[in-house]
Amino acid sequence: MNLARPKESPIAHVQPKFTSTRITRLEVFAFAAMILAATVAQAQTYSVLYSFPGDESNGFFPASTLIRDSDGNLYGVTNGGPGVIFKLSSAGTFTRLYDFTSDSNGSTVPGLVRDKAGNLYGVAEFGGLLEPACASDQGSGCGTVFELDASGHFSILHLFEGGENGAIPVSLSIDAAGNLYGTTQDGGINCTNQQPSGCGVIFKIDVSRKFSVLHRFAGGSAGQYPNGSLTIDGAGNQYGTARGGINDGSEACVSGCGILFKIDTSGKMSTLYQFTRKADGAIPWGGLLLDARGNLNGSTLFGNTGCEEGCGTIFKFDTTAGKLTTLHDFTGPDGGEPNGGLVSDAAGNLYGTAILGGNTFGIVFKLDAAQHETVLYAFKNEADGGNPRAGLTIDPEANLYGTAATGGKNSGEPDCDEGCGVIFKIAAATNLNLSLVASPTPPQPGQLLTYTFKIWNRGPDPALKETLTTQVPDGAVFNSIAISGKPGVSSCSTPAVGATGAVVCNEGSLMQPGSTWTIRVSVEVRASAGTVLTETGTASSSTHDLNQADNTATVHNTVR
Repeated sequence: MNLARPKESPIAHVQPKFTSTRITRLEVFAFAAMILAATVAQAQTYSVLYSFPGDESNGFFPASTLIRDSDGNLYGVTNGGPGVIFKLSSAGTFTRLYDFTSDSNGSTVPGLVRDKAGNLYGVAEFGGLLEPACASDQGSGCGTVFELDASGHFSILHLFEGGENGAIPVSLSIDAAGNLYGTTQDGGINCTNQQPSGCGVIFKIDVSRKFSVLHRFAGGSAGQYPNGSLTIDGAGNQYGTARGGINDGSEACVSGCGILFKIDTSGKMSTLYQFTRKADGAIPWGGLLLDARGNLNGSTLFGNTGCEEGCGTIFKFDTTAGKLTTLHDFTGPDGGEPNGGLVSDAAGNLYGTAILGGNTFGIVFKLDAAQHETVLYAFKNEADGGNPRAGLTIDPEANLYGTAATGGKNSGEPDCDEGCGVIFKIAAATNLNLSLVASPTPPQPGQLLTYTFKIWNRGPDPALKETLTTQVPDGAVFNSIAISGKPGVSSCSTPAVGATGAVVCNEGSLMQPGSTWTIRVSVEVRASAGTVLTETGTASSSTHDLNQADNTATVHNTVR
């Protein structure tokens, strides 16, 4: 959950209307030329899973990263009206789980986390205790931390009061033990820039529901106004992003161009990197993604190319070497102002959303290991949705799920005249190709004949749960089978030696684009000379296949 904003936010929080003027008309007209730097994908299938109707009973303006459970159900929150926590089942049934109907329970919820028991947790930026007030146009009160348990019971875990313990919570994370960690944008201690309400804090609510402040930001190079979810490594160290650091005098860096920070298990805070708004970008946003090598991947809202303050970057920070590498610098048409955080698939490809790009209603993008960006979908702000304000969720098959804050059904309400938002899916797509060769040819009676099946994933996405199905041909009996190529856990069911029947091989791991899987089936020829042996194989997977016509191969061999 990464929807959060600093005090001098360059992006408006969820509002009834969404507009942007950062890309000029000239830049929009230049789209055709500039898009050569990126690929626009046609393979993946975009679909709207649910379109919010605009009535307050189901909520509107979804702007949080979705949670997906093991059954494929999606959970999220809307911020239009009082706000609603919802569930969308894998069958497409929408259920309203909880309504935020009063300031005492909170308002403006940036997102949710879920524990192993199915309980949901979140923060409300406003509401709770009305005095002392943290009043704004979003509500009163200084915010809450809440729980919605699996039985539907709602409870407040903490009420923020401002002051040294923080106010206006903007993110929440959960560790494997069920401890909650979060950030606030106010409270703590006074900043070096004399901000009287404080620079923000990092807090913890342990499994016994005890609240404690782990760190109070001091401003400057020590950071202020943390703005994304905390990332927790296996040792319990926490990593995050905040404002502060270098101020280059630009509008984007009024409170500093941003920092990456670490809080170790002893509670010591260290600044890992200060952004400069040069090639590295400025204002890291949306939290960090920790990869298998310990690198931190993230995005900045601004960069040094296109738009008024630069269109943003995707970066990698090597925690061992302390080095930051810019992986992609957005130019506008290929995306701008990525603000929802990143997810990755098993191959290490990165996926995210950007507020700008395409038709200026936002995009979904992919950045592969070669640092090549692909625009997977460009929103039109029509029935398909528009203005994605949150990150993506990815399932084991590399299907992507997300929300767009506008578009979809138009309720006709003044606050929803551009549509009330959608929940969408971008299905992963692959293209399995099967080739089949027989050897030796022509075969002779009593001879062993080997059929070599080679499955090739032509991409663009990984394939999951691949299967090869074939049959011992009439006029032959099964002898042996061998598997090579793609690593993973393969299992085959075959007839007994000397028998006939089906051969079915299953592969449980992901098959990456460009990889192959080879299966050799040997049979003993029992047919007499002149008999034609016909062998057919079919390859399949649980991932959507773009061209099933090349999934089947057949060879004919005449016995000599």
